[in-house]
Amino acid sequence: MEWNEGEPPKPWRGEWFIAETIHGDRVVLRSLPEEWTYDYTTADDTYLMAKNIKRWMQFPDSQFRDYEESRTVSSIESLLNSYLSDPVGMAGDNPFSMARNILDHINDLKEGRA
Repeated sequence: MEWNEGEPPKPWRGEWFIAETIHGDRVVLRSLPEEWTYDYTTADDTYLMAKNIKRWMQFPDSQFRDYEESRTVSSIESLLNSYLSDPVGMAGDNPFSMARNILDHINDLKEGRA
């Protein structure tokens, strides 16, 4: 499991997750309804504002796809949609350049450069 900066986006914030606060404490949190003053609660009903979350991670048994994997898939989908909307502009005359660009993008994601 990897730490992700800031607070979790939807839908990940709706289930229990591990968070590190800006004070260095580690807590298990779940989001509260948006109309509440506080953003998150612990199992023992302690409340926390989102601005106090430094980073977070999912539990291994999360019902949602891994957050990092989801970001990677979204990035690749965006690149593929760009090619589909303008194949000549994106790939030029060489159809293999599109495949090469996609593979380069995947490698950049793996290495944390994208």
